[in-house]
Amino acid sequence: MANSSIILSMKEKVIQELIDDEEIFRAIDSPDITDFNDSGRLDGTHIFRYRQHPDAVTGPITRLCIQVQIPEEEPVKNTALVSPILKISIISHISCADMTASSGSKVSRIDHLSRLLDLKFNGREDFGLERLTFKASTEKCYGKDYLCRELSFTCKDLNLDTRRQNHAGL
Repeated sequence: MANSSIILSMKEKVIQELIDDEEIFRAIDSPDITDFNDSGRLDGTHIFRYRQHPDAVTGPITRLCIQVQIPEEEPVKNTALVSPILKISIISHISCADMTASSGSKVSRIDHLSRLLDLKFNGREDFGLERLTFKASTEKCYGKDYLCRELSFTCKDLNLDTRRQNHAGL
C-alpha cells in the first residue's frame, strides 16, 4: 500500500475502534456527549486525526490525537518495507485529570486511557505485515493546565507504490 494509504487507513481504523469502545468512551468522559449511542460525535470533538495543541480548544476536556508517521524505507527487491509509527496522544485538562471520584481508584485519566489503549493495540496483527508493537510511553505537561501522554506503536508494511514507480521507470 502506498505510504499515504497506510497513513489514512491506519488512522481511520484506530479512530473507528476508539469510537466503538465503550470503556474508552467512558474514560474520555465528555461533558457534552454522555450517551454511548452518540459516540460517533467524539470524532472531531475529542478524537482528532492530527496532533492538536492543547490551547487550540477551549474548555476542560480530554482529547485523543492520532498520528501516523513513516520515517524510513527498507528496500527489498522491487518493493519497500516501511515502518509506520502509530502515535496516540492523550491530552487532558488538569481539572479533569483525576478519575478518583468516577472510578473509585486513584488513577489519572491519561494513565487509565494509556492502559486501555495499550491493551487494545499492542500485539495486534491486523495493522500490517507484523504485529503492532509498543515502543514508548512519554508523559509531558503543557503549561500549567494540560497533561499529555504519548504512546507509540510500530509495525512493518509494504509500500507497494514503490514497486509501481520502479516498473513505470519513474
